[in-house]
Amino acid sequence: MPETTLLEKIFGYFKGFQGIIALTFMCAILAILSLKFNGLIFIGLLFALAAGVVLVSYPFACVPIYYILLFVRPGDWLPVLEKFRLILLIVALMGGSFVVKALVFRNTKIIRNSQLVFIAGILIAIAFSILESYYQSISLTRFFDMARILVMAFLIAHIVDNYKKFKITIWSIIVPLTVLSAVNFTLWVTGQKVVDNGGSSGIAGGFLGDGNDFALALNCFLPLVVFQFMATKKFWVRFLTGGIAVTFLAAVVATYSRGGMLGSIAVFLMAYWFYIWRTKKFRQGIFIGIIVLFFGAMTLIALAPQAFVDRMSGISDYREDESALGRLDAWRAGLMMFKDQPLFGVGAGAFSIAYGTKYKPFDAIAANWREAHSFYFQAIGELGIFGVFFICGLCFIMYKQQRSIQHYSFPDPQKQMEIHFFADALTTGLVGFLVSGAFLSVTYYPNLYILSTLTIILVRVTRDGNQ
Repeated sequence: MPETTLLEKIFGYFKGFQGIIALTFMCAILAILSLKFNGLIFIGLLFALAAGVVLVSYPFACVPIYYILLFVRPGDWLPVLEKFRLILLIVALMGGSFVVKALVFRNTKIIRNSQLVFIAGILIAIAFSILESYYQSISLTRFFDMARILVMAFLIAHIVDNYKKFKITIWSIIVPLTVLSAVNFTLWVTGQKVVDNGGSSGIAGGFLGDGNDFALALNCFLPLVVFQFMATKKFWVRFLTGGIAVTFLAAVVATYSRGGMLGSIAVFLMAYWFYIWRTKKFRQGIFIGIIVLFFGAMTLIALAPQAFVDRMSGISDYREDESALGRLDAWRAGLMMFKDQPLFGVGAGAFSIAYGTKYKPFDAIAANWREAHSFYFQAIGELGIFGVFFICGLCFIMYKQQRSIQHYSFPDPQKQMEIHFFADALTTGLVGFLVSGAFLSVTYYPNLYILSTLTIILVRVTRDGNQ
């Protein structure tokens, strides 16, 4: 029996003579109210109500809207939109839809996936870290940030329930990042967006506002483009995904992010390894890969500005680079924080305060307030062993579930290849996060948890397709 949506229920109430009476009564009330108040307000409220009913009735429409808003961040471009709290509205609509489907219609089966348990564990670890935090208000803010991430992972994992919706969700992430990459690279090339080190910095704001953060986000989701290029046999899809991959890589180069460049190299090496592993052309694949990597590096060095080459050379000459030395100071401080407060850390988000007030090394360079500049040292310093357990557990379970997908087969060989390649892409995105994240404070950024949500969905779609 087909599922009855909320919208169909509402239309059902307005059928026949009773519906005509109800609509007439509503129109009369609106007409009377419009004599005293601005009629445009009521028209706007009616449109908002209608949009809300449609989105609650068809909740999947909220998912692409949510990801587009999350990455584009229209409130940072047009501050007037910030007061509307668009993302919060979308979250509320998704939550309302889930409640209606689960409690009223009772046609939603709760997903039991250990990844959700470990994300909840990270939230609990943040809550415990507040008790001895060096900056309790910021730790409380991080708690609510992670709570929103947990809620969104839970809701989206339930709403995206088939392969078609999964692919649409993937593209709702790829498209805004492609637009942002193209805009960022264009502004950098034309000289309209150049920071002190010569790079383009980030774009939008929040977790994409810094060049290093922007490059990390691109590395996390670049594999979703690369593996679609490998999986498809259609020329136009290869042309499209190839162009998007080049756009992503160009934007990473424009940021002058050394961690971002290392992450991109790790992503392409991992992707190429998966490719030759699936094609079984090991010797030929490794030989061709070395040649392509060599000539690609030479081309990049030849075409890139000298400032980019100088910036990348700082990876090896770290003893003469103030930024690299500052990171080493922060990492040493993170270990000292763990030594003093090993269970729950110095508090989520409180690394810089703890560094400046107590843990700055005696021989550190000038900066008094310094972030961890590492996913690993931030986690161990701010959340202690309790938080590290859940973070490492989440990454391990993500990897384990991604690799388990390859053991499933489908009647359609093309669909099977696509799903296996998507699993490889999510593993590669995890690698990109872990490599680039080694140099960035990204424990509470949404990138890792979006990859986790996509993994939960793909596992669900794969298992449902095999039952």
